[in-house]
Amino acid sequence: MSEEYQVIARKYRPSRFADVVGQQHVVRTLMNAVREQRTAHAYLLVGPRGVGKTTLARIFAKALNCESPVDGEPCCKCKSCLAIDSENSMDVIEIDAASRNSVEDMRELTENVMHSPINGRYKVYIIDEIHMLSNQAWNALLKTIEEPPPHAKFIFATTEVHKVLATIISRCQRFDLTPISTSLIAAQLKKIADDQQVKITEEALYSLAKAAEGGMRDAQSLLDQMIAFFAVGDREHLITDEEVRSLFGLADAIEIDGIVTAVLQNKPADVILGIHKLTEKGKNLETLFEDVLSSLRSVEISAILADASSVLEESPEQLLKFKNMASLAPLSVIQEIMEILSVGARPLRDALNKQIYLETLLLKAMKQAHALKISDLIQHLNRLREAGDLSYMDMIPAPVQKIEMPSVQFEEVKKNVLTVETAEAVEVPETVETEKNDSPVQNETVEEKITVESEKNDNFQENAEVIIEDAPLEPEAEVESISTVDGTQDEMNYINDVPPPDMMGDAEEIIDDIEPAAAVAAPVQIENTPPPVQEAETPKKAPEAGPMRVSVADNLAEKNKVLQNEGVQRILDIFGGELVDVHVDRKK
Repeated sequence: MSEEYQVIARKYRPSRFADVVGQQHVVRTLMNAVREQRTAHAYLLVGPRGVGKTTLARIFAKALNCESPVDGEPCCKCKSCLAIDSENSMDVIEIDAASRNSVEDMRELTENVMHSPINGRYKVYIIDEIHMLSNQAWNALLKTIEEPPPHAKFIFATTEVHKVLATIISRCQRFDLTPISTSLIAAQLKKIADDQQVKITEEALYSLAKAAEGGMRDAQSLLDQMIAFFAVGDREHLITDEEVRSLFGLADAIEIDGIVTAVLQNKPADVILGIHKLTEKGKNLETLFEDVLSSLRSVEISAILADASSVLEESPEQLLKFKNMASLAPLSVIQEIMEILSVGARPLRDALNKQIYLETLLLKAMKQAHALKISDLIQHLNRLREAGDLSYMDMIPAPVQKIEMPSVQFEEVKKNVLTVETAEAVEVPETVETEKNDSPVQNETVEEKITVESEKNDNFQENAEVIIEDAPLEPEAEVESISTVDGTQDEMNYINDVPPPDMMGDAEEIIDDIEPAAAVAAPVQIENTPPPVQEAETPKKAPEAGPMRVSVADNLAEKNKVLQNEGVQRILDIFGGELVDVHVDRKK
């Protein structure tokens, strides 16, 4: 009867510390502890799957109970070592916490740990997946771990250390196992293939090592599957990289490089065609996305580092390829593409149509990364200016800055024409009766109207008019009201009792109450159009009828009189206007 077949992962499992691939920091510490007999009572091995946690625990248990250890290594020949290798040792107990995680199981353990070992010096408990224990089980085991009997040793292994109680971690010596490098996995697979008399290319070994993602056990299982599929019955068959990729649904390196090159060169058509071809071949699009992202990372690192071999575990040919691809696009473009794609892996798993999502995600990343940036445009213009190609730019005048006026405090005027009215009392022969009494009031109103034509503001469809009404040109004048040409009166705080000689007050206070757009410089013109008739308003008396207006054109004396007014002069200076004509209207 032929010997029963044993899978590669078990057949080539390390039995000595020297056989362990990677994890040298853990191996050295454990060997020194055995050599110097400075072993702790509890150890915690942390790391991803397939990196050697349980294997190291078994080797360490053999070294602890070995009858003749050699420089910290187990001899693998004594009765204790052979019993542990065959999993028949009564002093090394392995417990799977995923299935035995109840409080009763841990109470049984705490009772059995008190018994002395049968053959070896120590009773070693190897508890795998320790994070699966319940809270009650942890509490039952806590005191035993803190103060175990001298002959008891605990070795815990877990892939999710964050689920382990902090009180347990603090009582253990913790060792963090790292993923094994691709080159080390490929070298170990090469030894196994040679021992199995299987022919396989270096590219195929690297593909298997990459697919394992740092786990030696996963890589050995993949190699076992490849041998069973291609090399059984034909030892002369050469396993190629194409066969490896076709069996596991991986995209060919050339096809991935074509998609990455199209992304870097902003060629959407090539990206769509590349994804379509791989989809027709039945490739796993999630794996394809991971391969594209990994290649882009290698390109980015090759662009940043002068020697990318210190980070990337690739062959010299692959490193040269990534270096050449890094020259296809600026580093900023590569970084932005990576930033957009790095968050798209999880939505891709949940997408109903993975092909559409992957195409959309890549096209979006290309569009945003290759779009023209304002900073790039400014840098280009600066380079042109330094080269003298933009010397004519210095001849262009700087743009005129607009003066922002204060917001208007009164209601928005429907028309773009404003009127400032002032009043001056002048004796007239007529008698005006008020509503309250029949006492005559003798006064005379002089109205001056200054029309401001806005020629620079396109928002004005009509010329703005500023009318100064009921204001004497003497120092005793006061500003009574502000109104519009259509006769509407704005309720606001008027400027009263302005002391001479600044009868109008500060011109800025007038501008604050005028539409901001009216502050544009414009000429001042006198028009012969009388304002609407309006009743005279006094604190105690109101006229029964408005005044009759009589226009007087080209009155030089009145014009000079108006020009001598300091308030009028300041308004003309502010608006940049010119006094063209004066109208004098008198009440009858």
